[in-house]
Amino acid sequence: MSDASPASPRKRVFMVPGLRAMHRGVSKVLDAAEDIEVVHGVDERDLDAALPGLAAIYAAGPRRIDRATIAAAPQLEVVFVRGSGFEDVDVEAATEHGVACVNSAGVNAAPVADEAVGLMLSLALQIGHVDRTMHREKRWIAFADLVAAGRTPR
Repeated sequence: MSDASPASPRKRVFMVPGLRAMHRGVSKVLDAAEDIEVVHGVDERDLDAALPGLAAIYAAGPRRIDRATIAAAPQLEVVFVRGSGFEDVDVEAATEHGVACVNSAGVNAAPVADEAVGLMLSLALQIGHVDRTMHREKRWIAFADLVAAGRTPR
């Protein structure tokens, strides 16, 4: 008797059309997994055709993953939604069918915080005003001039 067990079938994951940059990153990770087959769709008809054999849907497009979509995918295990909410997924129907719903809440917290600090610095140092003055009026404004004019926070 052979020690080799038959390979388990690969789970099929559908990538709903949407943001291409996000798809490239997600697709790269999924393509590296030996037990996953990524099904790239062009439109909703491709999704409809693939539903019966799907284990997962990466929902990043304009289509809502509704009750009918979930019911048409008997092997569906998970729906992944980019972002922090589930507005595009019928969570009640997913729960009834035993389908997990996951999102990427908080994944961009550090870049958002960096942007907020940068905007605060820009306001405090009046970078926008200085930039406009230097480019439109072709004159230099030193930070000391802003302080002297009372145009900085104290």
